Amino acid sequence: MGLEALGLTRDDVTTAAWCVDEHGNRFGGHEAAAQVRICAGLPWSPLGRFLLLPGIAPLAARAYALIAANRHRLPGSTDSCRITD
Repeated sequence: MGLEALGLTRDDVTTAAWCVDEHGNRFGGHEAAAQVRICAGLPWSPLGRFLLLPGIAPLAARAYALIAANRHRLPGSTDSCRITD
């Protein structure tokens, strides 16, 4: 299945991780990370729900952006992890 079928663009997927559920709902960035954990079940689902709480979600979004911008520096990364313009 291609990006267009999922309603995503190349720009979308080069700037954030995405999760598309069985209903076609799209979640990007920290929301994608949360949804993957929710779908994984216990023990991960409570963490996923926590990341979506109103007081936590803005912090999770900032943390996601910081990690995504520096993922090429994380252990196990490769040059393909670097976001280029």
